Formats: sequence, structure tokens, C-alpha cells
Amino acid sequence: MRVFFSFNLKNQAALCHSMAAFWQGEDPDSRFAGLYVAKDYDLKGWLTSQDDAAYDFLDSYEELVDEFVDRAASVEQTQKWEQRLGRGLRDIIVADRQFGREYTTGGRHPHIGLTKQVDHEFQQKAVCGLLDYYEKRLTEFKPDLVFLPAIAAAHAVALVHVANYLGIPAIRTCPCLLPNRIQLCFNLYPSQVAYSSTADTKPEQLDAELLEYLERFSGSTPPLPAWKEAYLKRHKALHNKGKLKLYWRYGRRFIKLAVKNAFRSSESHYDKLPLSDWWCKANFDLAQASSQNSGFTYPREEPFVLYPLHVDPEASTMVLAPAYTDQLAVVEALSKSIPLSHKLYVKDHQSMVGKRPRGYYDRIRRLQNVRLISPWENTQQLMAASSLTVSITGSCCWEAAFMNKPTLLLGNPLYPMGNAIAHCTDMTRLPEVIFGLISKEVAEDGASRIDALASWSVPGDFMALWRSANKEAFHAAKASVCKGIENMLRGLTPRGNERR
Repeated sequence: MRVFFSFNLKNQAALCHSMAAFWQGEDPDSRFAGLYVAKDYDLKGWLTSQDDAAYDFLDSYEELVDEFVDRAASVEQTQKWEQRLGRGLRDIIVADRQFGREYTTGGRHPHIGLTKQVDHEFQQKAVCGLLDYYEKRLTEFKPDLVFLPAIAAAHAVALVHVANYLGIPAIRTCPCLLPNRIQLCFNLYPSQVAYSSTADTKPEQLDAELLEYLERFSGSTPPLPAWKEAYLKRHKALHNKGKLKLYWRYGRRFIKLAVKNAFRSSESHYDKLPLSDWWCKANFDLAQASSQNSGFTYPREEPFVLYPLHVDPEASTMVLAPAYTDQLAVVEALSKSIPLSHKLYVKDHQSMVGKRPRGYYDRIRRLQNVRLISPWENTQQLMAASSLTVSITGSCCWEAAFMNKPTLLLGNPLYPMGNAIAHCTDMTRLPEVIFGLISKEVAEDGASRIDALASWSVPGDFMALWRSANKEAFHAAKASVCKGIENMLRGLTPRGNERR
């Protein structure tokens, strides 16, 4: 096996290395290489210090970015790549919260040294530089596989495009809605056609764990996701700490940062600006601790359509639905499209309180038929009481469909829609689509959707890739992930089913 890895966070890199060690153990002639993102950790030093797998080369993304600054932008070169790949390449920019900063309008995130230099000319430099780099490296290395643990960045999307152009399979991990599973898919997001390989599954055909998962949705009490438990725990901890302690903490940090960085220049154009990073963290912690409702309201006895806001910026919109990165525009479109007899309930994600730009909630409250619901309301109860749940790519539609509630998706989800979840990408058709769904009977295909998703998943703890440096979890997952990938390369699903 010859694999080119896209190393990102430390935990994700640990999984990649565990996979490399697994394949090295099966075949000593296996070879590995990749591009790493250092961020605040010396990934290269850690990877090269491991003795169970070696790498032909490890290139630094930050060093590449520094090179882009001094490149000459060429319209001809950009057009050449667009012709070769058969696409406009703007999706590479939209997928990146730094290079495409103008598209990440719904969340506050730190500036970097490069922020003031990012313009249209630089965007062309960055895209062409990444594409040139990948073409050179992949052509020389000739991998059997490109593996990515995450894709919300320009370098990841560019890698997938070049791999497709060169005919190299690109496989990535996805967050799986099923318990104790890691989802695998080709390219940026899975095709709904791929999910249709499993159909008409009966509940009794599911294994015990999946059957328990399905049954927990009865009575409108779906299981609480692990990420939500983590957010609620953090919110409670900050609330208990109190605003005065946080003011004292961030006041001291501000003084230390100001003194430390007064005469210090950034080593890389990709380094976060310390005071900008401080400002983002302080706003978030203080807002979470104060529990101020910011004008949030609570559900009432009235018919409503529910729209939970996505985290911004994140792959759920930047990659899976680039046309919907401005959620204020989506809220306005829904406000214009729902029946006059209904209200639109907009509920923010708990983790975004304190991260929205100033005036964001005010824009929503201006719409007369919209209520801005408290983020700490129970989303499952809202879905059960709603006439319709709408999302761009969110898991709320997956959950609401199990409750036999009408649902509508606007983007490309990571899960099978089946017959229960409606899909509409044409905003001009929203009024008729929404009106039709509100009075439509929902198909009961929960077992089939679960089985289809399980077919594209393998055992493992996906959350460990983001929130836990649990080596045992990586070692437990590496064999199943590697075997799942080998099945995919043989024309099967990760579980070993025949695939379309």
C-alpha cells in the first residue's frame, strides 16, 4: 500500500500514523508521505520520531503558504487549471475560513498574519500553488490512495480535485450519526446513489446496537449526541465560574499578550494574531458564562417551521453547501417561503453563542414572522412540535424523520435521505415545496436509512479524532478503518457490501 496522507490536527495525525503502522506491518514494502498542518504543534517532529512507520517526505502547509505570498498571480495559469479540472475552482476558496474569509459571515474567528494580504490575486496564487504542488508530489509518489481525516480547508479540497484528475482514489472520514462508528466516503461528500445499495431493511434485520438506536427515537426522545454533551458541560462550567473571574482571567491574558508581542513579529504568515485570538476566546467565554439571552425567545402554542442554525464557519456549509454559507440569507428566504399561518423558529447552536458578529441576531429579529429561540431549548422537543424541520445539511433532519416529522434539506448531507427526507436546492421553489411538505405524510424508512449508513461505516470513536488524545481509541479504530478502505478499493462498501 502506498498512501499520501493529509495530516491536520494532532489527534487526526495520530490516527493516520496508526493506519500507516498497520499497513506497514501487513506489507513491509508499504510507503507513506503527506502534507502536514503544524498549527500549534510540531507534527513533523512527532511523526518522524515514531519507529513503526516511516515517511518518504513530509511537507509543511505553512511553508507552502509563505511561498504563495511571493508568487506571481497568473490568470492564464488559473484558467489552465480550470480547464484541466473542468470546474471554476472557487469552491477551494469557499472551503477555507482564511482564504475565503469574505464567505464566512456567520462566525467570529481569529485573524492571521495573512489576513490583510488575502485578495483575489492572492486567492489565485494560493489555488494554483496548491494544485501545482499536488500534481508534482502525487505524480512523483504515485500513491494507491489519498486519505484525509478532514476537508474544511483549501488544501484539502485542492488535494481531492487533483487526486480525481490523476485517477487516484481519495477517501476521507466523516462524522457518523450512528453510535460508535466512523463513516468513510469517497471525495468531498458521499453520493446519495451510493446509499441506495441497501433498501427495504426491516428493523429486525439490524444488529442489537442499531436497533436500540432506532427504538430510542420512539416517543421523540432521540439519544443526545456526544458533542452536545460536551458543549453543555462546557457551558455549565463557564456559567459556574462567573463573569468576574473570566474578566480577571482575560484581563491578565491581555496584558501579558500585549507586552509579549509588542516587539515580536510573526514567524509565519499563517500564525494567528495573538490579540485577535484573545478577542474571539474572551467573547465566547463571557457570553457563555453570562447566559444572556441576547433577545432569545421561547416556544409558544403556535404552528411553526424550525430552522436550527449551523456552526460557522464549518464544512457543513463551506464544503457540503457552498451556496448557503450566508445563513442570514437562508433565514430570509425561509421567512418569505413559509405559510402565513406559521412562524419560523430560528434556534442557534449552543457552541456559537458569543461567536456571532455584532448585529447578527438583530438581522434575524427584524423579520416579523421569525422568532429567535433560545439555544438552550431542547431541539428534539422543538422538532417533535414543529410542522416542518429545515436544515442545510444538519443532523436535525435525520432525527426528525425518525419521529415521522416532515423534513427538508437544502445542501448535500453526509447521511442517506431515503424517502423520508425531502431535498430542494432551488430557492425559488421553496414556497410550494414547504407548503406541500407540511401536509405530507412521512415515509417510514428509518431502518433502511440506518442500514445504508452503517454499510458505509466502520467501528470506531470518531469524536476521539477531535476531542481526545486517546491512543487506545486510535489503535482500536485503525484496523477497522484500514480494512474498510481496502474494501472500498475492491469495489465494496466499507462494511463489505456490494456497492453501486
